[in-house]
Amino acid sequence: MSDAGAQRLRPVLSQTDVIFIVFAATIGGGLFTLLSPAIALAGAAVLIVIAADAALEFLTAVRYAQLSSALPDVGGGQQWIRQGLGNFGGHICGWISWLAHSVACGVYAISLGFYLNYTFLNYLPQAAVGEKVFAISIIIVLSIVNYLGVKFTGRINKYGAIGAIGILALFVALGLLTSASDIEASAKNFDNFFMYGFSGVFSGMGMFYLAFQGSEVGAQAGEEVRNPKDLKRGIIIGLLVITSIYLLVTFVAIAGVHASDLSSASYLADAKEGALIAASSKFKLGTILFPAILVAGIIVAFIALNATIYSSSHAFLALARHQSIPRLLDRIDPKFGTPTFGIVISGFLILLMAAVMPLKDIAVVADVLFMFLFGLLHLAYADLRRRKKALQTNKVYTLPFYPYLEIFPIPGYPYSIVFVYGALIAFMWHVSPLGVLFGVGWLFLGVILYSRYAMIKEIEEIDSSTIYGVEARRDTRSRFKVHCVLPDSSAITEHRKVFMLKFVSAIASIRKQGAKFFCYADSGANKNQGEYDDRLSRYFQAYFAPLEIFFREREDLSFAGAGRLVQDKGEDIVAMVERYDPDILIIPYEQLRELRRRVLSIRQFHHVLQEVRCDLIISKINDGARNPVRVLVPFRVKSHNQNNRLLAETVTAFSKFFDGKPTFLVIDDDKKGSARQKIEKDLRDIGIPEDLAGDIRIIHAGVVADRILEMSKDFDVVIMGSSRGGSFSEITLGQTAELVLERCETTTIVVRHHQEVFDPITNPIRALYEEIYKFFAKKVPGN
Repeated sequence: MSDAGAQRLRPVLSQTDVIFIVFAATIGGGLFTLLSPAIALAGAAVLIVIAADAALEFLTAVRYAQLSSALPDVGGGQQWIRQGLGNFGGHICGWISWLAHSVACGVYAISLGFYLNYTFLNYLPQAAVGEKVFAISIIIVLSIVNYLGVKFTGRINKYGAIGAIGILALFVALGLLTSASDIEASAKNFDNFFMYGFSGVFSGMGMFYLAFQGSEVGAQAGEEVRNPKDLKRGIIIGLLVITSIYLLVTFVAIAGVHASDLSSASYLADAKEGALIAASSKFKLGTILFPAILVAGIIVAFIALNATIYSSSHAFLALARHQSIPRLLDRIDPKFGTPTFGIVISGFLILLMAAVMPLKDIAVVADVLFMFLFGLLHLAYADLRRRKKALQTNKVYTLPFYPYLEIFPIPGYPYSIVFVYGALIAFMWHVSPLGVLFGVGWLFLGVILYSRYAMIKEIEEIDSSTIYGVEARRDTRSRFKVHCVLPDSSAITEHRKVFMLKFVSAIASIRKQGAKFFCYADSGANKNQGEYDDRLSRYFQAYFAPLEIFFREREDLSFAGAGRLVQDKGEDIVAMVERYDPDILIIPYEQLRELRRRVLSIRQFHHVLQEVRCDLIISKINDGARNPVRVLVPFRVKSHNQNNRLLAETVTAFSKFFDGKPTFLVIDDDKKGSARQKIEKDLRDIGIPEDLAGDIRIIHAGVVADRILEMSKDFDVVIMGSSRGGSFSEITLGQTAELVLERCETTTIVVRHHQEVFDPITNPIRALYEEIYKFFAKKVPGN
């Protein structure tokens, strides 16, 4: 849903601020909290765990860097998934993101409580009040700190992180000195490297993955970063710095512990959250290092909790902005510029988590939710990159190692990444079944919230713009799955309107579905809005009257019409497709040309074509085509299979309704030439009836648009499919189709099949099924 009119956050953060936000949100959940549990699962192979997690997170971080620079938004991944996978995907992402960050806050709060309590037990035992009391108290304090403003938050992250890095540098120096004092003992610590096997490595990856969620936190600062380049660089640099620190400190911790009765891995695994505390007590100058590590543990847990309270409150704010939860909860404090309800409600949820859940279970919940979130992000990115030119061409958004990450893509991307996340979640079941069930249960709760609240709000927002409506439903089970956008009455002749009605009727009839028509008026600025609405209502009533008369004669078809008053026609067309989920949208080419003239910036000519999530038919009707009998159908032999099926359906419907005789202009990419029998088989395979596939003309690849334009002069109608661009960009309809639409003087219809995110997987499976079915059908007598 639109967030027009939402209060904006102040752009005050620099590249350094972003680096420290990433560092702060990451370091506390790694070395000082989850290192011991990870070692307990993987042993000394925790180094492999960290490297593998870092590699997986790098693939996610570069996507966050690119998306957050090109499309900065306070909601981070929630907003991009909403754009890439639709409102439902965006709602689920936001719902998961909010709990994931809140649960992560609980992890850091428990860690902070542990280090504070450990410190008091060793140096002031009478003041030790318990881990939970310390955790709850500090959550309250840091919620107030975040409320006072993000710049203050940034200072805490920066100075705290610098202090922690200094102490970790001392830890590494003394650890190396200790390791060098007995190299043989240090080497033995790595003898039984895979002590728990590869299953331990995968379980450890799942447990430790929370230590790499900082890229999501950094991305959520997009609206508050002064320069988009700073956001990209900050996320990548932050990840590289944190990975280097993780590997170096962990190696030194394992190598430098010389425990006579235990391996260093076993010794560190028994240290609860205090792996570095246990290691420091075995290093040289341990009496100095031990209290320093306690201080560092307090610092990093403090800044991680501080940074993640920030991110959870911003995830909550994004939910409210999109009305996944009540919109009144998106309030920004006018004095401090921070999300009021986001901080208060998120703080309460964090308090609840820290009070009732143990560390292992709460960490698994956070891991599972972040893996769901990042998997959705990769799916959304794959879709967005096809449609968002800013992600392909602008130098501001160029990724590290460009263009190699694009030239040598990940095999099976994005599905291979999603599979890896799914496998890690499966391994997490052995660590904490309760944590996995909690995460999945929260996901289903989000589905219920969407169906009971968020989706209703979407419907109310869209339906509020309908000024006039009419409906004639022949069958109570009819579904209006064929949608058509009609031009203004001043831009369409009576002949073209009748032609459009017949064509839509043909498509609806062959699909056995109802047809719904939309006509638009500009809301503009009107002093007497009520009188203006009444006048528009009468206008729409007169406009739809001929449609009602036409459809009364078609007793087999259901019909509906809606007159809508909107400010942005292109955005509303996209919203209506999202709202009603049609199977196909038919839109006149005149409407697209109007959008090209009137809409600026990102909402340009191709905006509607890029965003609609259904099959699409673009029609350009010529007033001279009174009896459209001769139909030219350009057809590429090795074209997109599902696109050809839609083309075949359209040609069949048109030919039957208008008594048209199609001529197939086959564009053959094979230099040797394809046999006519092979072409006839291809036509039958995509659904062209044999009685329509008689007239075939073959041309070889070349300047195809010129050949089509030349031959179109001898035909009444051209019906063709869209074509796809190269690997670095995808033209919305294809260059050939766009040239023909623009220049052809004959009535032209272009069809484009909508490819869903999972179609690259499902289409081959569907094709295989069809081939198997055909094979066995031939074996059955009578077929």
